[in-house]
Amino acid sequence: MPDKFDVIVIGVGTMGVPACLYLAQRGLKVLGIEQFDIPNDHASHSGYTRIIRKAYYEHPDYVPLLIRSYELWKELEYNSGIKLYHETGILYLGEESSPVLQGCLESSRLYQIPVESWSRSKTKEKFPHFQYPEDWISLWEPEAGYLHVNESIQSFYKAALQQGASFQTNEKVEAWTQTENGIEVKTDKGFYLAHKIIFTSGSWTQDHLPNHKLPLTVTRQMLAWLDMSNSAYYSSPHFPCWFVHDPEKGMYYGFPDSNLKNQAEPPGIKIGLHVRGELTSPSTIERSIGNEDEKIVDLFIERYFPQGQGVQRSYKTCMYTNTPDENFILDYLHDTNQQVVLACGFSGHGFKFAPVIGELLAQMVCNESSDLNIDFLRLNRFNHSTL
Repeated sequence: MPDKFDVIVIGVGTMGVPACLYLAQRGLKVLGIEQFDIPNDHASHSGYTRIIRKAYYEHPDYVPLLIRSYELWKELEYNSGIKLYHETGILYLGEESSPVLQGCLESSRLYQIPVESWSRSKTKEKFPHFQYPEDWISLWEPEAGYLHVNESIQSFYKAALQQGASFQTNEKVEAWTQTENGIEVKTDKGFYLAHKIIFTSGSWTQDHLPNHKLPLTVTRQMLAWLDMSNSAYYSSPHFPCWFVHDPEKGMYYGFPDSNLKNQAEPPGIKIGLHVRGELTSPSTIERSIGNEDEKIVDLFIERYFPQGQGVQRSYKTCMYTNTPDENFILDYLHDTNQQVVLACGFSGHGFKFAPVIGELLAQMVCNESSDLNIDFLRLNRFNHSTL
């Protein structure tokens, strides 16, 4: 007879591992199945650090989710005894008409999130590191910063184990079937049965759900590090997290030197470009760095960061799993009697939401009510009968 669980979570990464924790806290028998290690360097959480912020330009309905997420990150830090969140503030630079900056101001207005409009002289006084056009504006969000990725996932993982959750790592799901007895899951190493199943499998989601035409595309994304000689000058509080909205290329974003002293993370300040990269898949993604990747960094340095010229660079790749509107998908799968739950399509801005998504998934499985509005994340917004 196969091992039987209340819930099986497929994909124990950014969203899967907190889901396992909050399900186990509710007394459920939980199994998380992960095809790699926990954490790993193959998925969307590759890159060591992620920005967290409240004045959300993407959609103001995310702000209540973020407020709860901040609470849960603080709780995880307290329980683990590990500092995961570093409040550096975020500097936003762009044209006055920039939808990024205007969206931040709108979320700030709706939810009383502290966001300051700075004069050019104040910006240059506080952070003289950047050059930018005379007619641009700058905003400052003090209650923002970055999270340590691997340490966060490891903290959730250890907490979930302490609550009684079980995990199978380096085990690949080959098939799953919904039957009158529940959900049957076949892997390359075993066979399991559960009453309900959650898919938090990131860029592999469509592979697990080939009969459901989910509106997902996977893209290759590049991250770069510049090893600046004066690391203290490029560390918080002297250097913040930042967004630079280039009207041609899109939104560059970055981090101060994190001073993690982690041998795995490249030294220096980290830079990314938050636009969809080239289409790919987990099995075909090109991990090596090419000329186009270097040109992205070259342009940023030329226009906004001239002191980065000639500096030693390091690179890494990760994947975005995108929806058409770049909002998440959090819902029950159609025609599964609410036994199959789906969390995917985080479109490159999901990590900061990890604990609140995990909590919401646990509430969905347990049919608990929530004060948080997630209607804008439902599948029915795409109006497709096969979802």
